[in-house]
Amino acid sequence: MLTGLLILIGFCILLVLAVVLKALKIFLKVVMYAGIAFGLFLLVTGIMVFQDADDFKAKFPNSPKKFLLVNDGIILAGMGSQGTTPPTVLEAYDLGFLQEDYAKGRLDLMLVTDYKLIIFDMSNFDSVQELTLNEINITLNRSEIELALINNSAVEILSRKMYEPLEEDVKEQISFEQFKEGMWGKMQSNEQIKVTLFAMMIQKVAGIDMMPFLVTGMRKGTILIYPKTFMFKAIQYVPEGVMKNAMESRE
Repeated sequence: MLTGLLILIGFCILLVLAVVLKALKIFLKVVMYAGIAFGLFLLVTGIMVFQDADDFKAKFPNSPKKFLLVNDGIILAGMGSQGTTPPTVLEAYDLGFLQEDYAKGRLDLMLVTDYKLIIFDMSNFDSVQELTLNEINITLNRSEIELALINNSAVEILSRKMYEPLEEDVKEQISFEQFKEGMWGKMQSNEQIKVTLFAMMIQKVAGIDMMPFLVTGMRKGTILIYPKTFMFKAIQYVPEGVMKNAMESRE
C-alpha cells in the first residue's frame, strides 16, 4: 500500500512538473513574440521618425512659416519667415485675428498656407537676463524686456532709455513726448521692436543651431510645432538623443 501511495505521489509530481513546463514554454513563446513585435515597432517607428526628420530639415529653412511668442495664452509677438529674406513683422491687426483663433484652438486657421506654425512659450527664455540693441546702443534688463513684450510698451521704454541720458539743456528744448514721437519713424512700432527682441532671445538661447532647442522645447511642452507630423507626435516617447540625431541627420 505504501508503494502504491509513493507511486501516486510521484505521478502527481510529474504531472505538476509537466503542467509547469508547458505553461513556462507558452510564457516564453509569448515573451519572445512580444519582444519581436516590440522590436519591429521600434524599427518602424525609428525609420518613420528619421524620414519625417529628413523631410522637416529639407523643407523648414526655405518654406514659409510663422513664429509666435506666447505668454499665459496671449500672443505677444509674431513674425513670418521664409528662407534668407528678412522676417515679416505681424502687426497688431494680424495678431488680433491670430489671437482669436489661438484662444479657440483653431491652429489650422492660423497656419493658412504656411508650412509650419511655431509657437514659443515665454518660459523658453527665462535664462535671458538682458538684451543689447547695438543699432541704438541700448541694453534692456530682464524687467524691461518683460515690460516691453508683455505690457506692449516697447516704444515707451526704448524712447525713455534714449531720452534720459540727454543733457538737460537738450531736454529743455524737447519734451519726452516730442522725442518719443520723433523716434517712431526709426523704431516703427511696438510690434516691430517686440519682434526684434523675440528674434534676439531665440538667437541667444538657441545659438546657431535651432534644432536641439526645438527638440528640448517640444519635449517639455513649451514649444508647439503645427501641424504635428509623425515625428512631433512621437517626440515624447523617442529618447531625446535619438530625436536630436534625427533632426541633425541632414547636416
